[in-house]
Amino acid sequence: MARTSIKEKKKEMVLGLILDAAEEVWARSAGADLSMAMIAEEAGIAVGTLYNYFTDREALLETLVENRLVRFLESERDTITEISNQDFEVQLERFLKKIFTKERNESYRVLNMLGASHGEVKTAIRKKIGDLLFELYEPMFKKGVTEGFLKKPFKKETVVVFFGILRAVSTMFGENKISQNDAAALVKESFLNGYRKKSDD
Repeated sequence: MARTSIKEKKKEMVLGLILDAAEEVWARSAGADLSMAMIAEEAGIAVGTLYNYFTDREALLETLVENRLVRFLESERDTITEISNQDFEVQLERFLKKIFTKERNESYRVLNMLGASHGEVKTAIRKKIGDLLFELYEPMFKKGVTEGFLKKPFKKETVVVFFGILRAVSTMFGENKISQNDAAALVKESFLNGYRKKSDD
């Protein structure tokens, strides 16, 4: 196995520092007026060093969104796997309770970042985000359709709507405007209002 050189390790460390700094600045500014100079200052490095890693702000934001998305999905995939043997409604409730805990601060920060990044990242990255989210939630929602709980047919739009609701409520939860139980219930009811199967469907 090839050994990682000291130079490579240092480069990885600085990259991690830059991404952490960008996330902090983004969180404080809600994505508005985010500049390379602000990120460099937060990271404690020269602006020139920042440009050694990223050609421009858009390239940095693309990397940040993709990096945090992968981390978020790994965490949420573990959660969904844990509850995969439950009925759909139980799965949904348990999943939302896991999302809305203070220990899952990473979850709602990433949710907000992904939503705020919509106008900042290229179409290809937005498509990748959509594809990965669809892959994550597809088994749970297909189970809902199979069990006769959700309307047919299952579409990608279903996941997009669910994620949008989740992101909006996560903002309220992150700002301590709503409790864990109320946040989970609000997402569940808001989503099911549009997608629950009715007796005449």
